[in-house]
Amino acid sequence: MRAYRCAATVEPINDLDRRRLAITRSTIAESMITYPPLPNIPALEDAGWETINAALRGKLQPAAAARSHAEKFLAGPHPSHT
Repeated sequence: MRAYRCAATVEPINDLDRRRLAITRSTIAESMITYPPLPNIPALEDAGWETINAALRGKLQPAAAARSHAEKFLAGPHPSHT
C-alpha cells in the first residue's frame, strides 16, 4: 500500500529511497504541469480513447491518431459548442 500514499507523507526506508523520494518531490513541485479544469475534458477523452488505443496497438500512426482525435473532438457536441 505504500505506493498509493501521497509523496508528502512517505518516509524513506534507506538512503537510495531518500534520494528517489527527493527527486520525486522536486519533480512534482518544480516540473509537473497541470491543466486548469476544463468542461470539455470528458468530451476530449471520449473523442480520443479509441484513436489513442489504435496508435498504441500500432493500427494507426501517431500523427494519424492525433488528426483523427482532433477531428472527432471538433465534430462532436460538447459543452463549448452548446
